[in-house]
Formats: sequence, C-alpha cells, structure tokens
Amino acid sequence: MNRLLLITCFLAFSQGVSAQNKASVIKCALGRDGSRLVEVLRDHSIADTNVYYLRKDVDAVESIYPGDINESRGASMSFDCAGSPERALIISGEFTSNYVQGMVVRYNSARSEWERIDFAERGRPTQLYLGPAELIVAIPNLGHETSKTYILYRYISGKGQPSEPSASDALPRSAGKEVVFLKQGQ
Repeated sequence: MNRLLLITCFLAFSQGVSAQNKASVIKCALGRDGSRLVEVLRDHSIADTNVYYLRKDVDAVESIYPGDINESRGASMSFDCAGSPERALIISGEFTSNYVQGMVVRYNSARSEWERIDFAERGRPTQLYLGPAELIVAIPNLGHETSKTYILYRYISGKGQPSEPSASDALPRSAGKEVVFLKQGQ
C-alpha cells in the first residue's frame, strides 16, 4: 500500500504542477500586440506567506523559483504589469533572502522569445528599459555594497542575464528603448 502511495505521489509531481486549486494573482498580456499571456498563481498559504507560481501562455505551471518549492514562498508581495506598447510583468517580495527579491518577465516581440531578469536588492525597481536587444531594470541603491546611485540588472537578448549587476551614478540611455516608470514600492 505504501509503495502504491509513493508511486502515485511521484507520478503527480512528475507531471508538473497543476493550476487546479491555485488562486490567480495577476494576468498580464505581453508582447507588442498583447498576444502572449503570463499569469502568477498562489497556493499553500501559511501565515502571511504563499508559494507563488508562474504560467506563460498555456504552458505548465511552475514555481517562480524552480527547484526547492520553499524558495518560491513569499510575503509582502508586489505585482505590476507595466509599459506601453511593450509590457512587462514585475514581481517582488520577501522570499529566502534578507533583500527584496523579484523578477521582470517579458516577451520580446522583436526576437520572439521570453526574457526574465532576477534581482535581489534592498529596494524595488523604479524603472525598466525595454529595447529590442536588451532589457534593463534600474533599482536605487539603498545599500552599502557600492557608492553608486543605481544598481542595474541587464538581460542581453540571445545571451541572457550576466551573473552580476552593474552599478552606476547615471540611469541608462533611453535611445531606442521604451522607458517604463514604476510606482514606488513595485
């Protein structure tokens, strides 16, 4: 009997996470024409935390930090779907770090690919720079890691996210990019 239960549990988890019984938090139409959908779901509520999941288009649901599901347990969450005509989904909150952790997800219509930047800083992003060849997240420096004013996270189209963010006293150049100003606290 125990063997049958273990096999059943294994098959259930090996099929991916189901969206069944998960609450939808936000849906965001991405891409220049809004034809690509990303959705955040939550489940497994404990105190003021939940485990958060991400679904792109009609793909399977996966925890927002794949691997150990507890890394996707968050509190003090913020969600925003911002930009026009290009849009991006911004997620941030308190996860496993002493910093605000989060991500920006977008569908780059110029390259026909999904892009994602992960970040962990003391503050939340205030600007996004959406270009056909790169995505930049600007976060005011509230820490002591650098004397610079901003921490910049980049996603280079076709290459991915460099392992370390950069620091700068100036915001990125806006030429050829859509600049999205985020509400404080996003």
